Amino acid sequence: MSDIVSPGNDRSTPRPSGGGLRPPRQVLVVGPDPEWRRDIRESLASSSLSIEMAETSAQALALAEKNPPDLILLDMLLPDTTGLGLCRLIREHADLGPAPIIVVSRHASEVDRVLAFELGADDFLPAPFFARELVSRTQAVLRRSARQERRAPVSARPVEHDGLELDLEARRARFAGAPLDLTRTEFEILRLLIREEGRVLSRRQILGRLQGDDVSQASERTVDAHVKALRRKLREARSAIETVRGVGYRFAAAGAGGVPEGDG
Repeated sequence: MSDIVSPGNDRSTPRPSGGGLRPPRQVLVVGPDPEWRRDIRESLASSSLSIEMAETSAQALALAEKNPPDLILLDMLLPDTTGLGLCRLIREHADLGPAPIIVVSRHASEVDRVLAFELGADDFLPAPFFARELVSRTQAVLRRSARQERRAPVSARPVEHDGLELDLEARRARFAGAPLDLTRTEFEILRLLIREEGRVLSRRQILGRLQGDDVSQASERTVDAHVKALRRKLREARSAIETVRGVGYRFAAAGAGGVPEGDG
């Protein structure tokens, strides 16, 4: 049974953006259920996207290596691994690591969401859902990805702070000379907090900086999940990201009265 709800009045996939001969964005849909994959394809059919389909994680990786996608949309339950396992494999892949990922799950517990974001997912869509929401989430992630690709100029210099170093051109982070395996969103949050050192940023402000007009599509708890994963990866430097209760987060390596290890 499909997870996509299609009421009679939900003829909602947005019209393709006009103008230009830009090639369609590539979306790889990964899931074991043929009906589910077909419904995903039909829901995205009016969005000027090129859709490829895979049943297993092995098929997905083979297709992605041959034709790198602009977005990967994957089911949580796969025959040869979990969706979270595939998410990890993608993030660890030398070439596919930056690809945006949306995880779809019939199990929408907070633990599932947190794990998905900790393993590098860009968005999490609980099932069942409307076709309109799928299209909206997909386009939002693609827009964010395009903006992030344009943000850092080629000549950007590394940002350094108390042992942390962010290479804006290569989109890599190091601490005490050792590389940090950060997702794109974790990198952006860390860069934002460092540049606003000492200033408290609310979760809503962080979402706004990361997503712009797409902020309504995400929950503030998304920021908490990304910050929790980021702190774990920062190891000894984790206390530099402080939680200010009831407000948000700030970067203050010397400490400024926040809650360094809180989850938000």
